[in-house]
Amino acid sequence: MKRHSSDLMHSLLKSIGVAFVLAGIAAMSAIMALGLEPFVAKMSAPVIGAAALGALVASALFLHPIALLWIVTILTLVVVGLAKYFIAGVGGVQWISYGLGALLYLPALAALAGGQALFRHRSASTWVLFWLAVFLMTVVVSWSFYPPSPGILLASLKAWAFFGGVWLFLAFYPVSLGSLKSWLYGWLGIAFLQPLVVLYQWFIIGGNHRAAGGGMSGDWITGTFGGGIGQGGLAPVLALFLMLIALLLLSAWRQSLINTKRLGFLMAIILLPVAFMEEKVVFLYVPLAVLVLFRDYAYRRPLAFALTAGLVAIALTGLFTVYQAIHWEDRGEDAKDMFAYSFQVESNREEYTGHLTRPGAVVYWARHNFNGGVVETLFGYGLGSARTAGQSIGWMALQKDPMTIDRTGLSLLLWEVGLIGTAAFLGLLISGMLMASRLMAGEIFTGFEKALAQALVPSFSLFSVAVLYRNDIPYAGNMMFLLMSAFGLLFWLEHRATMGSRVAQ
Repeated sequence: MKRHSSDLMHSLLKSIGVAFVLAGIAAMSAIMALGLEPFVAKMSAPVIGAAALGALVASALFLHPIALLWIVTILTLVVVGLAKYFIAGVGGVQWISYGLGALLYLPALAALAGGQALFRHRSASTWVLFWLAVFLMTVVVSWSFYPPSPGILLASLKAWAFFGGVWLFLAFYPVSLGSLKSWLYGWLGIAFLQPLVVLYQWFIIGGNHRAAGGGMSGDWITGTFGGGIGQGGLAPVLALFLMLIALLLLSAWRQSLINTKRLGFLMAIILLPVAFMEEKVVFLYVPLAVLVLFRDYAYRRPLAFALTAGLVAIALTGLFTVYQAIHWEDRGEDAKDMFAYSFQVESNREEYTGHLTRPGAVVYWARHNFNGGVVETLFGYGLGSARTAGQSIGWMALQKDPMTIDRTGLSLLLWEVGLIGTAAFLGLLISGMLMASRLMAGEIFTGFEKALAQALVPSFSLFSVAVLYRNDIPYAGNMMFLLMSAFGLLFWLEHRATMGSRVAQ
């Protein structure tokens, strides 16, 4: 009788979940219809044609969703960035990868409705689901006080929810171990592609630009992650991606899946682009990632931990020297000042440029809200309200023009979802790290699965730093793809643990 009641409850929750998501798809379709004309007007004709062709291909791939996952991955991490860097007149091309990413909700829901989903609730995911629920509740509350326009709503859903299809797909669809391994090997292949593109950007494109009398900034070296000469780009996202791959390799080495010689060779290839990108965040990513990954050495093998810390310090010193030589010296800039600028509160340029520093953006929010309404301080002004760029500018951003109030993910979250929503999002990242730790500590996993869980622990700490450093969360599609993939991999591992425990019983 108790089992029958449990099955009924599970069936009811499953039906409610499917109905909720289908209602969301219907609402999203209505929103897109309302804002379709101005949206299409800003897209180039080739992109509209590619989107129409992509819709036909995606419909055919519904029966082969693993292939759809591969296409979304290659589009998001390679094709979109290269198109925006090398091809003029491809406005809106990123919508193709966003749209295909959102289609991954459908096979996930089909698996859930058809009873194929591997999802089983376990204590490891409790806090992740709790903080996700709090974040979603905060979004609904803030939007209830400040209803967004159709354009802002669509832009917000695109940034925050479309690549959630990757998370849901990995959580619900029965992805086999072999398929997941192949997919992550694809990530490794994309990482191997980066040195070729980076060297071409630095020596060929940059060389021609310098020969013509122009300068060359390390911000323009973005690999396949998007940007352009004179525009900067998503080099910080590329740096984080390379660090995620490095963590996977280091974890595989710790689990004796690859030997030391091969590890050194692969790491040298993957980390080569870091020297050519002027990304100071690397000096935060590297020590934090290594400290978290090898944290157990501090008490189990203190000598090895000290040796590892020394090697990391030497590597960072060498990288610092390279940065000084090829990025800052020819411009007469001092490295100390370059780093100090990233942490100073005011730059003396705010009044006439609106360009806030990273800490300054948070201070600016505090000055304008701590003496204001309690509701706004706690719940914010709604997702999208702080957008200062893109197709839809937020209404709070217009009021504060020309201040870049969304300078970082942290300042954006504070404006849009307040203290509660910001705490919930950071809690989501921290609980993801804890969930990976619990999965890694279990006795079910060995080999590849244990290495994956081990790599995910420091990965979430890097996402947390990214929130403090830039606003790539949620604005950069490839960053959101990586974040949603990390959460999806957590739940895939949890289901593997559930299956393993059931077999063991």
